[in-house]
Amino acid sequence: MNRTVQTWITEQRQRIVSDTLRKLSFDVAPNFIPSLLEMLESCFNENDSEQTKRIQEWMQRNKAELNRPIHEWSTIITTLKLQILGALKDHLPANIVLAEFAPIDKSMTLAMGQISRIADNRSQADMLDQMIMLKEQISMLEKNRKRFIHIAAHELKTPLTLLEGYTKMINEQLEAEDLQLAMYVGGIDNGIERLRGIINDMIDVSLITAGNFSITRQPLSLDSVLTKVLRDIDREFKSRHVEVHVVPLEHNPIIMGDPERLVQAFFKLVSNGVKYTPDGGTVTIEMFSLVKRSKSAGKRPMIDVRISDTGVGISNQVLPKIFEPFTGDGNINLHSTSKTRFMGGGAGLGLPIAKGVIEAHDGNLWVESDGYDHVACPGSMFHVELPIVE
Repeated sequence: MNRTVQTWITEQRQRIVSDTLRKLSFDVAPNFIPSLLEMLESCFNENDSEQTKRIQEWMQRNKAELNRPIHEWSTIITTLKLQILGALKDHLPANIVLAEFAPIDKSMTLAMGQISRIADNRSQADMLDQMIMLKEQISMLEKNRKRFIHIAAHELKTPLTLLEGYTKMINEQLEAEDLQLAMYVGGIDNGIERLRGIINDMIDVSLITAGNFSITRQPLSLDSVLTKVLRDIDREFKSRHVEVHVVPLEHNPIIMGDPERLVQAFFKLVSNGVKYTPDGGTVTIEMFSLVKRSKSAGKRPMIDVRISDTGVGISNQVLPKIFEPFTGDGNINLHSTSKTRFMGGGAGLGLPIAKGVIEAHDGNLWVESDGYDHVACPGSMFHVELPIVE
């Protein structure tokens, strides 16, 4: 660059800075633009290596300004370029303006590249810090959620026991002719029974998520488990018109399991199928033999119990998280006072408990569905895989 031109730009610095500041739509420190322009002027006649060195030294002295968003940096450099170019056009003949402006443009482009790189690195570092902080917050929320479930479940058992005790005392003192009062007390009993079920589910979920869930194993047949489940289903869902069919294996496989816990798991799975199947539909329980391979155990004979229904199905949004606690239907209007009503929502604990029980038996629980449609009813199929005693 012509030294005379560089001297002229230095003399015009105040005008260039003033015009640049007037064009910007955001605030900058008073000495920032003059400092930036002075640094750029010192680079105009230097080689790339020296220019890079001076730019980096200037950036070290102005660390606070480097936190600016990259789009603001781009605006500052571009505006400064235009003001210098405009000043040159006012001072020089048009045929030599571009030649004199070329080294200026090169220096400012180099500066923009250096600033962009550092700003991008800072942005990535800030994003990483935010992600770490967010992860810690999520972890803390999850711990607090688990702690709340555990404490709430145990704290609720005490007043519930008192309610049960007093209700029993009232029942014992009822006269035979007090039919209306007996009906009221019966309603209280039903509410207590349902509340106890919810509390027990909360305790089970807290044990499963904490890794403290235990079972007592003994040899048993799945037929005996399913017989008990179907009896409970008939009692609980007698107001519904959904048929439940069982297709057993030709032989009766023996598994090592906790009969009470397996009845609990299969009841929750079958009742889920009945609940989300409209009247006139069916829930089918089929059993298949299969062999799974694993590096630790080699070939492993298992039974695959498939519980399929002709219900509304499961949406693609819900399917990946269906076994997470409290992942029931998001529509609060579906949560009714009847736990057996068609699509009557619950607390969202049944499927997580079923999964915890099955996995405690060294088994697997998974589900497949073609989506949700309350008219077409594509249904869903839950697979329960349990190891068989050879």
